[in-house]
Amino acid sequence: MARVSLVTLLVCAACHNQALAQATYDKDQVIKNEIPTLESLTQQQVDVTGFWFYVREGKLAQARAEIHRLQQQFPNWVPNPDMLQAVNPQPLAQAEKTTKRRDLYREEMGMLAKMSAKQWKYLSDKRLSMSREGVKLRKNAKDAQLLGWISLAKGQGEIAQDLFEAARTWKPSLDIKDGMLASLTQQSQAAVEQKDIERLQQIDHQARQWGEEGIGLGGAWQWFEQGDYDAALVLFRALPESAQTTLGQALSLERLGDKEKARQLACANTHMPDLAGICVDKWRENMVNAYQADDYAGTIEVSDQLAPLDGLNSDQKVLQAWSYYHLEQTQAAAKLFNELLEQAPEDEALAQGLVNTADSNQLASAAQRFPAVQRVLHQQVAEQAFSRKQFDLAHISGHAEADWRDSLMLTLATQGEHRGGQQGLQRFDNWHSSLALSAMYQDWRWWLALDYRGFYSGLPASDAPFGSRPEEDSVSPISQVQEPGWSAGFRREWRDWLLKGRLLSDDSLQTGSRLYGDIALQWFNQDWTHRINLFAEPINESLLSRTGALDPVDGMAWGAVEQRGAEVLNVYSFQPWAVAMTLRHANLSGTDVVDNSTQFIRLDLNHDLTDSDALDYWRLGPFISYQQFDHNLSGFTRQQGGYFSPEQDWRLGLYSELLTAEAQTWQVRASTSLAYGKSREQAEFANQVLVENSGINADLRVEGQWLLTSRVQVEGYLSRSTATGYQGTRGGIWIRLFWQPRQHVLSQELPLSF
Repeated sequence: MARVSLVTLLVCAACHNQALAQATYDKDQVIKNEIPTLESLTQQQVDVTGFWFYVREGKLAQARAEIHRLQQQFPNWVPNPDMLQAVNPQPLAQAEKTTKRRDLYREEMGMLAKMSAKQWKYLSDKRLSMSREGVKLRKNAKDAQLLGWISLAKGQGEIAQDLFEAARTWKPSLDIKDGMLASLTQQSQAAVEQKDIERLQQIDHQARQWGEEGIGLGGAWQWFEQGDYDAALVLFRALPESAQTTLGQALSLERLGDKEKARQLACANTHMPDLAGICVDKWRENMVNAYQADDYAGTIEVSDQLAPLDGLNSDQKVLQAWSYYHLEQTQAAAKLFNELLEQAPEDEALAQGLVNTADSNQLASAAQRFPAVQRVLHQQVAEQAFSRKQFDLAHISGHAEADWRDSLMLTLATQGEHRGGQQGLQRFDNWHSSLALSAMYQDWRWWLALDYRGFYSGLPASDAPFGSRPEEDSVSPISQVQEPGWSAGFRREWRDWLLKGRLLSDDSLQTGSRLYGDIALQWFNQDWTHRINLFAEPINESLLSRTGALDPVDGMAWGAVEQRGAEVLNVYSFQPWAVAMTLRHANLSGTDVVDNSTQFIRLDLNHDLTDSDALDYWRLGPFISYQQFDHNLSGFTRQQGGYFSPEQDWRLGLYSELLTAEAQTWQVRASTSLAYGKSREQAEFANQVLVENSGINADLRVEGQWLLTSRVQVEGYLSRSTATGYQGTRGGIWIRLFWQPRQHVLSQELPLSF
């Protein structure tokens, strides 16, 4: 304990002070620079104190005899010139011419400075008293400091204190801290021996002014060690309050038999390890109270103090483990949960704690050893997957509301789109019908569809800027295309990962057949969701951009623009808020069409307004987007692609989307956006002009599904988009037939999600 060092300090103070005095003086360069240092003798030190005594008394004969005696005793010793001068004075007249009057005070100080601490100890009190009188007359701070250390060597602490204080008075810049503390320490030892509590308080107060807080405490602990608990208690209470005085009071009360007061004092200071042993029961109560008050850091603190004193039982370890969990100290929590499960392998509450805190390697091992962990892992994966809309993984993990996801499913669908505009140019109608079969095999979802697609734009006017016009037409351009095709896709879900892709054939192109497709990888990381999508897809904005067209002048096919690129989505959720960023880059190319590229960025901030169990979410928030193309290829002449490709397109608006609850017999998802848009289309071809548009853009989309019977589900959607110079409408209907009966619907099968 800390008190041991303080007691040791006081016990050793008496034997320590002499050495401290000499050591501190030896380091004092200020004094040493002004007082002669001890000269080296030939063989050993010679005490010349007696010689100088005779000189001061004017007894020169005795002084000469002392020199003779010393030479007899120390054959190699030679008196220094000062000694010879002292016993052989020159005639007065000559002395006045060659030397100044001798300074006996200075000589005395010089001799004292030359002495060792051992020699100081045996100096007479009368001699030192005379030296102090001389110091007071001259008010010499350094000499006063020297005499202070000499007094300490003789055990005269109070005299030393007076001398150090006088030195500071005469020279305020002088550092006397070590001397003051040494003198106070010496006086405190005397007060301890005399059981003088009042004096020890005074000394402690003085020492604190010099930065030392342990003198009074040292005395109190010394009395405690000696068994004088009454005196120790009085002094502990009298000293300024601190952890040590509180501990001293509690232990003194306990030794005096007043255990109740000792316990009250200890329990009021449970942060002190040395007091915890007095208050074990109270610590246990405090631990439970702290946890129930959600003070998890306090719970850990109490448990750490209780453990070495009385150990922790299983209930206390459970509180400790969950407290670490709430404090996000997962490694410590996992270690405790693992230890607890060794004793209770079927406890699912403990298993849940381990699943929440352990890493994947630890969980793999724990699942093999503890049945409860294996069950909880499946439950957690299932719940997490369901919340992330990974319904296939939820089924694999045993989620009750996704137990039919592996059943065979047959889907019949038809959908269409209409874009307004000039016939044969911007106007564009397309429809798509399909018959698809979907099933799961070894945790992978596969689907295959037979498709029939149709596209219509009408014939362009004879004077419309189309193909190689204004040259004379030689063939009739096409107005519509209809072709069968096929498509296929897959989807695989893991914990924290999702991979999906699709492939479709297109034989409707005037420029030849192609395969389109995309593949997306999505992963979840705590509050983040990331997705990257690689794609190769047609531009579905006009007959020219989608299938290509025939030039009425030379009958050559051109168009059929394809874009290849990547899209990255990052979403950060901090409930009930979320922020998302979408980045997209694509290169566009077509037959006899200028190569192009585009970049797109969009930032969203939304707030979840859900306040009802009837809704899965309702998000509302602002967005801003920007898109640009290298070239404006929106025209319908050769080398152009017939698709919207502005030099810049800005949009700033508000977006809202809601989804009704999962696992019901019906479900609706609706979204709407209202934005101010501004675009600029540069004139790059002869028939183009600079076009700058600005205005309000609006989009509305509603999709839904309804489980008519346990084996039949009907779905549909409708959307409408308006902007300056553009009107578009889309819609479709689906019928799904299930091999196994179902009880509800899930959002993954909404028309625009599947």
